[in-house]
Amino acid sequence: MKRVALVTGASSGIGFALCTSLLTSTTDISVVAVCREPSSLEGLSRQFLKRLTIVNSDIATESGRNHLCNVLGNIVKIDFVVHCAAVVTPLAPLENIDYHDWMICQQTNVDAPVFITLKLLKKLSHSRVLFLTSDATLQPVYGAASYCVSKMALHMAYACLKTEIAVEKAIFGLVAPGNVDTPMQERIRMTDPNDLPIATAMTDAYEKNRLLTPELAATYISKILLTANSEEFSSRCWNISEYLKRP
Repeated sequence: MKRVALVTGASSGIGFALCTSLLTSTTDISVVAVCREPSSLEGLSRQFLKRLTIVNSDIATESGRNHLCNVLGNIVKIDFVVHCAAVVTPLAPLENIDYHDWMICQQTNVDAPVFITLKLLKKLSHSRVLFLTSDATLQPVYGAASYCVSKMALHMAYACLKTEIAVEKAIFGLVAPGNVDTPMQERIRMTDPNDLPIATAMTDAYEKNRLLTPELAATYISKILLTANSEEFSSRCWNISEYLKRP
């Protein structure tokens, strides 16, 4: 019987690269790719028709999460859940942020991974749930308060789930990809440095080819997901940048 991996944010960036990695690196895993732009997965769908299920759902909403669960009705067990979906906007000083935009960020980056995980508990058994943060050590970034707050909340959500959910049901992991060349990074570079001063540094890193590729990040995440022992998987925040610096 094939193992099942559910990946959110699957239409681009790390999520898309991870779906590709899981499908191409092994033949015993089926992937449920959750996204809002399914057209970007058409090529993968043609190549892995029997092993790829695409779910078009806005998981930032309760109705979208319910739709996802309804689609998954016939799947008895989910072995891996990887929460890649995230937004970086709004990018502006706090005093200029609209409340509606703030809430979309929190609902996407915090509510979605927490409540999807809870809704899927009946399908988890000795499963692995992996959350993607930003950096291993979180710091405030001028102009990115909504994103920073959401990632700090995600760290605590990961810790609380570890505390409350029995390991027989699922173990929880946290990975910090760092700066990866994704559409999110492009959005940062496009932002006025007056609103987001770090945009200048990110543009410089991009021009000097210092950003990780989504494919490299996905390869590392796949290894964590599939090969780390249970204690390792859940004991620390996996820092991809530090790992790649090892000799």
